[in-house]
Amino acid sequence: MRLEREDPAAEDLVFPGEGVEVLVDRESYPLLQGAEVDYESTLMRAGFVVRNPNAASHCTCGRSFQAAGEAAALH
Repeated sequence: MRLEREDPAAEDLVFPGEGVEVLVDRESYPLLQGAEVDYESTLMRAGFVVRNPNAASHCTCGRSFQAAGEAAALH
């Protein structure tokens, strides 16, 4: 299966993986440095999991996080 996408912006960082590319905008990169992306498949769910050592806390939906030293509210 191939998902169509727009080409990355000139300032985006592209990280090749095993059969996928991860695109990160330069503003988000410092918050994601050291993060690991993995694909997990269990009886309960299947999908990508991001383990981010910069996350001090995260929401239960897994769609946002708060970095250490950041005062912004979670969405």
